[in-house]
Amino acid sequence: MLAKLNIHRAFRAVLRERAHFLGLVLIATTAVGTHLATDRLLAEERGKAIQLGLLGEQRMLSERIPDLPG
Repeated sequence: MLAKLNIHRAFRAVLRERAHFLGLVLIATTAVGTHLATDRLLAEERGKAIQLGLLGEQRMLSERIPDLPG
């Protein structure tokens, strides 16, 4: 009977250990996925900001064309 209890406790300990490990893997996977998604989103926003800056500069230059002598 005592051996059976020890086996049961050991089995529960192994299951608990595996559950903790899987939990850590899940947390790490979520963290990496969130980081990659955020990085991609920020890269897209940077690209849009650069395009808007160029469009604004082009508009400003086109407004200055009539003021040029010629």
